Amino acid sequence: MADVKPILRKQNVASPVTMMAIVVLGLIFGASYYFQVLRDNALDIPPANIPPNDKLTQFNSLQLDFSIFDNTRFRSLKIFGESPVRPNTAGKGNPFSPF
Repeated sequence: MADVKPILRKQNVASPVTMMAIVVLGLIFGASYYFQVLRDNALDIPPANIPPNDKLTQFNSLQLDFSIFDNTRFRSLKIFGESPVRPNTAGKGNPFSPF
């Protein structure tokens, strides 16, 4: 009988030059993203001038009255039920049990 040699398939292996090119391109794109080399040249836009008779300027001197929380009627309010809600376990303990 003749010697039987196993059939070896040629593996599709990328050459080292291709692998190095992929790594170098990855480093270049990663560095350009990290250092924001390709960022947009955004213009600095100053804030808009608001005229003094604008309706929004009346809120500059807005004062809220929190004295209602010191009122005895507010303090006498009661919480009914669980607060915060503590739910019980739902469903069966063992979903594969027959009952």
